[in-house]
Parts: sequence; C-alpha cells; structure tokens
Amino acid sequence: MRELFLLTAGSKQKSIELTQAAAQLGYKMEYVNVAEDIAEWATPRDVEEICRDMARAVASFPSPPAAVINFGRSSVPDGIRRIAEATERLLEAGGLTATTKIIGPSERAAAVWGNKDLIADSLQLLDLPIPETARITPESAAALASEIEAHEHHGALIVKVVDFSCGVGMRYVESPGDLVAAVRDLSYLNRPMIVTRFVHGDEVSVDILRLGTDMIVYPPG
Repeated sequence: MRELFLLTAGSKQKSIELTQAAAQLGYKMEYVNVAEDIAEWATPRDVEEICRDMARAVASFPSPPAAVINFGRSSVPDGIRRIAEATERLLEAGGLTATTKIIGPSERAAAVWGNKDLIADSLQLLDLPIPETARITPESAAALASEIEAHEHHGALIVKVVDFSCGVGMRYVESPGDLVAAVRDLSYLNRPMIVTRFVHGDEVSVDILRLGTDMIVYPPG
C-alpha cells in the first residue's frame, strides 16, 4: 500500500472522507488538517496564523507532502481565499517543494469566486446574460423595494450575502413588499448583500478541479 502525506486546510470532515476514499484505492493517507476558522461556522482565522500552522504541519512530515488541499468552506467568510493566500505565501517562502501539488483555487480566483457582487459585475462586463442584480443595504431596501414594485412584472427575488454559500445568508422574497424584512433578517451577519431576480428552471452546476496549472472539468464528461 502506497503511503501519502497530505496537508489539508478547512473542513476536517472532508479530510476524513478523502482518507477513506484513498484507502479504497490502495493508498494509506496521512494528513494534518489546519483550521480556517476560530469557531465552527464563525470567525475566520488570520492568514498569518493559517500560514504558520501550515508551515508547522509541513515540518512534521517525514517527507514533503504530496499535496496541499484547500477544503475551505463557503460558510466561513473569506475562508477559501484566506487558505489560498496562506498556501501561496508558504510556496513563495520556500516552505513547499516543486513536487507538492496545490489543489484548490489561486488567491486571486478565490477572491472573485467568493464574492457574488464581484461575479455579477464581471459577468455583466463580459456581456453575459444574468438576472438583474443590485447591491442592497438595510438603509436602501425600502427605496429599492418601491422601485421594483413600480415595474409591472417584478416577480420573486433572492437576497444574498455576497460571500456565503450552501444556502447560508439567503432569503427568498415572494414580493417587493417583503424585501425590507428579508434584508433586516440578514443584517445580523454584518456582510454586504445583493438582491437578484429569482429565476425559475433547472439548475446546472459545473465543478472545475485545479491541479497545479491544469484545469479539469469534474466529474470528467
């Protein structure tokens, strides 16, 4: 059985699941997991702290890790980007060898991917069709609700915190009259928000796996 040493950052549960999957493929996987947040689903850790713990983990291995895996959770504000930045800092400082694979987004890609507002702006600049989207705050919600209600075909809306995912920080709004309450409900998170038109239809997701400089559509096909 081939032995692999991996450094994971973020979800410990995903690290356990990977270990189990590796065993089924004939690999004995040893890993050290570095936390991305101070408390579960709560405050993200400082990049310097993450980088320091990653360096300590690498030093504890008998040989260079085969890979560094970003298992950052979308529910931790800016967590995925912080792990990506810590990984790049470690690489630049010579803490990782050229043989170690980096599995996860670059810091720049994570910064874009993790911000729904920035993604909407980028897609509009590329002239790609997306639902109407606008920034919204508790102070601007009432005026925006009146503006939307003035349109004859306004339909349902979705209010989202820009850097959460997995259904966290999201409210379905049946009509503009409910918009103020939805924004107020999410304001406790103290994160920027957007409102977008709700689109009916089937949802299609495409995952892209980054292995160093290689990009693979996952699952293949």
